[in-house]
Formats: sequence, C-alpha cells, structure tokens
Amino acid sequence: MYLKFNGIQAGGWGELHVVDLPAPEDDLDPTRTDNLSSDGQLAGADYLRKAVWNITLLVNTWTYKDGRRVVNAVRDAWLDPNVRLSTETFPLEYSKNGIHWFKVYGRPTKYGGPPEGVRLDQGLAHIELQFEQLDLLHYSTIEETATARVARGASGGIRIHDYGLRAPLTVGRTGGVRNERVVNSGDREAWAFVRFNGPCKNPWIRLGESWRLEINGTLAWDEFLEIDSRSRIVELKRTTGHSVRPAYNMIGKGSRISTLTIPPGSNALVYSSLDDTQQASVDVQWTHTFSSMQHTIGDEQA
Repeated sequence: MYLKFNGIQAGGWGELHVVDLPAPEDDLDPTRTDNLSSDGQLAGADYLRKAVWNITLLVNTWTYKDGRRVVNAVRDAWLDPNVRLSTETFPLEYSKNGIHWFKVYGRPTKYGGPPEGVRLDQGLAHIELQFEQLDLLHYSTIEETATARVARGASGGIRIHDYGLRAPLTVGRTGGVRNERVVNSGDREAWAFVRFNGPCKNPWIRLGESWRLEINGTLAWDEFLEIDSRSRIVELKRTTGHSVRPAYNMIGKGSRISTLTIPPGSNALVYSSLDDTQQASVDVQWTHTFSSMQHTIGDEQA
C-alpha cells in the first residue's frame, strides 16, 4: 500500500512504509425519536458524515538521526499549520500498486509519534495517524480532458440551431456543431471543469440528456471563461495577462452550475459557437469518481 499527503510518501522501497490500513470506518449520524405511545423508537433520516482512516506507518532507517528525521517530516506534514488553520479540505492519495493512484478529501486529525527508546535508537519506529474523509467520494488522480473545437459551418453561412433539421434555418456566421465523447469510468457522477476559449460569441455545450450550458456574451481571442462546478466558481481570464474577474453574469438563463456533472459511462458532448475565425474551442475536464476504495481504473478494475 502507498500513501501521499502534503509532501510525504509512504510505501515502496523507501524509509517509510504502510504496515496497517484497515478499511475506513463510516461515521453514520442516525436520527431517532422516542415513540411516546409504545416501546421502541421512530426512525428518521440517517446521514453519512465522514469516513475515518486509521493508518500505521513504519519508519525503517539505520540510525537514530535518520529515524528522527523521517518522524519529524511526517509530524510536520500531518500537523502543518497551513492545513490545521485552513477551512479547506486536503487530499490524501493512495495506491495499492504504486501505479494507479486515487485520492480522498478531508483533514488529518490525530498524530501518534513513536516513544524514545531502543527501537528509535536503531532507526525504527511506528507512527499512528488518523485522517477524516469529509467528502465521501474517491477520485482518480488522473484528470481527463475532452476538447471540442468549433466545426466548419455549413456553406453559405447557414447556422443550424440545436432543434433538429425540422426547425427553421437562419443565416449567420457559425463554427458549426461538433460532437465529442466524455467517459467517466467511475460509478458516481464526476464534477466537471469547463473552459470556453475565445474568440467566440454565445457558445454552448450539451452533455447527452443531462445538461446544457449556455454562455451569454463574447470572448476575445485572448480570453477564456472557466467554470468549476465543484467550487461553484466562474471566472473570466486572459492569456496575455493576469486579469481575473468573476463572470457569473455570463451564465445563460436556465443554465445551472450545480448540474455540471459527468454521469458514469460514455456521454456525448455537443458544442457550438459563433466564431468567424473557427478557432474557438471548449475543454471539459473531470476525474473518474467512485463510491469506495479502488485498485485500478476501467477494464482492469479489481
């Protein structure tokens, strides 16, 4: 087993090894109400609040100096003030084979360092750690990206609306409609990160029958619009400078950031934009998302 957190790594042939990692313990918060007219209780909604990881590491070095160095590095990472005093969650990465990595988000909660004594004098020590997983999903560390570039429009400047060929055709400049595929190999919906790249006007994308995202306005050749559905952030940026500003007003009426997720399996991504140069594009980024601990991704899943 391999683990990574805040700059430290355990596992493999190094000085720090994972010697015990039981299955994370789910913390269920039950709701019960006393039955006032008879024995027993009435059941209410039960919520999964977190999962608790109990981790035992082995420090395996040859001298007290090296052993203490590794112990201090683990302690500094686990009790880092930048983590403890933050209001954010942080990733704990794990791998069963050192090749396919996954991550969960939460906070370290307990650190149990080794006692001074003969074992540490010889460079050996056990460290007991606890991590609370506050987001109950598991994510691949590989970020997938699908890029759809604007297609050549129909001859004569005909713009085909997304209503099928039975709808009226109107005249105008367009980059046409381009179809791509987005594949989430997990068993849970994955958050989508969307980036519209200029130059374009009023671009839109649609993911299968799940959602449609419309943008109102124009992006210059050096502008791009980023939409992070997980953090609910929408920002307009430039490739030629450090300009960043909120751009929630560019989200079209009826489009909801909270719905921008990638369902498990293969999904059709449809993209269109008004673009005289036919250089416009959209990037959709996601990570394979799972409900439990994983070994590999896709067909190799154990």
